[in-house]
Amino acid sequence: MWCELNLSNPETAGPWWAGDLSISIYSVNDYMFEIPGDWAASNTPGKLLATGRFRDGGWLGQGPSLYAIGPWNDGNPPALYIRLDATTLLHYGSSYTPGGHTMNNYHHSDEWSGGTWLTSKDKSA
Repeated sequence: MWCELNLSNPETAGPWWAGDLSISIYSVNDYMFEIPGDWAASNTPGKLLATGRFRDGGWLGQGPSLYAIGPWNDGNPPALYIRLDATTLLHYGSSYTPGGHTMNNYHHSDEWSGGTWLTSKDKSA
């Protein structure tokens, strides 16, 4: 999850765990993108990366997940295998959780990958 820009000598580091034990490995590790600095300063100070995942079949959740992280807050790079502080931005309940929160029109065969932060004039998501 960490490397230098010189790909002939990337000096990779990691892995780490995002968040506490309540965040499943199935809810992170699929997509990662930048959170705009102004939004992060107001809502997730020091956390400028978004990470998440959507796993088909409701194993993790009945919709996509998204968490804000800032690995550099725990070292440069952080120590191997530590738990990075994570702020939940989006999370749906598992199909194994009674009364779990479900995305509208969710179906177990749904599957998505990738993500981006969209900004248009004074709005973003």
